[in-house]
Amino acid sequence: MTPIYLLVAIPVLLLLTIAEMVYDSFRHGKRFSFQDTLTNLSCGFGNQGLNLFTEGLKLFLFIDIFYGKLAIGHIPHTWWSVLLCLFIFDFAFYWEHRLSHTINILWGTHVVHHSSEEYNLSIALRRSWLADVVVIIFFLPIPMMGFAPETFLTVVVIHNFYQFILHTKAIGKLPAWFSFAMHTPSHHRVHHGKDPKYIDKNFSGVFILYDRIFGTFKEEEEEPTYGITTQLTTNNPWKVNLHYYQDLFRTVGQVKGISNKLKLLFGPPGWFPEEMGGYKAPPPVDKNTYKKYSANTPSGLNAYVLVQFLMTFAGILLLLFNKKYMQGNLLTEEFEMLFFIILALSSVIPIALFDRHKNVGIMEYARLTLTYGVLIGYIFMQGTSDYPMASFTVITAFFALFVYWFARVWKNREGGEELRIMN
Repeated sequence: MTPIYLLVAIPVLLLLTIAEMVYDSFRHGKRFSFQDTLTNLSCGFGNQGLNLFTEGLKLFLFIDIFYGKLAIGHIPHTWWSVLLCLFIFDFAFYWEHRLSHTINILWGTHVVHHSSEEYNLSIALRRSWLADVVVIIFFLPIPMMGFAPETFLTVVVIHNFYQFILHTKAIGKLPAWFSFAMHTPSHHRVHHGKDPKYIDKNFSGVFILYDRIFGTFKEEEEEPTYGITTQLTTNNPWKVNLHYYQDLFRTVGQVKGISNKLKLLFGPPGWFPEEMGGYKAPPPVDKNTYKKYSANTPSGLNAYVLVQFLMTFAGILLLLFNKKYMQGNLLTEEFEMLFFIILALSSVIPIALFDRHKNVGIMEYARLTLTYGVLIGYIFMQGTSDYPMASFTVITAFFALFVYWFARVWKNREGGEELRIMN
């Protein structure tokens, strides 16, 4: 994704998510988990933030090497080449997606997307920070076939948006003539289910025909139970992204023999050597007793986190705007990197406060102090403000306000209740 694409995409996707919240609340009485939704958005920000650093490498590989030097021909950019490329791209996506479910070391990135127990449009943004770097190899042959860069990028945009709109319960089952060939929200709800009969089904992105051909199709019967087989009891984006790898590599260290270590890394999720009990099948789900994880944080802490999240979102748009339109005139390279670091911390630490661990509170004080120091340094070192003392006073006042506010809500962080958006 390029910065201009992100500048348009991020607000549009957020507006669609909000529209779904309103629709579900007034039409069906369904509600979004506040904590889970912010966790999803935090993961999405981190994913796209890291993409800004890898974008140059990906464009170099796709355009300069695999298209510019290794392409077997050159296909013009037309409507039919976009359609053909979409079919091929979705075929590559099917196998990348399927292998990400059946190979442990790949599942470690994809599990992030499945770890929420909710199902709504915000789940589409719950992507691993490492996912796009790990799976790039599956799509390199496409430009080598000769598809023009604009064709390939158009297909990426279409595919990503189609994937986004699949993550909703607001759309029921669609007509058979459509759902026979096309992936639908109903098909994708099955894919996110952790009920044993739904696991590892419906891998396609756009055309469900690939699942029908390769024997991985499953029709939605009763509504799935969403999430992963081992319930994730945290909203900390850092843990959400890395918990599986932490457990996997810890187990690899305990397993004896190189062969078993490799089987654990490249075998399917649930595989263990015989001395550790052998393969562990997905457990059944008792829908009568099953209960979702809830952070149950008090309203004061929720309000504080929301304000920090909105400020972070505004900062992300400012950084993207600077990269695309200002060409660094607003932020120098040094301060651009400092702002990126602050935004990265700000998209993780405030959300991690939902877990209410003492160490995260210390990290939040450090984040506020670092942000204050960078902003003050920017004003006086860059000389961009006509009224530096006024800017200094305003920033200092906001810093003091946030420190005081956080101290109050953190002191009273115990208790609370499950917060649902659009009650």
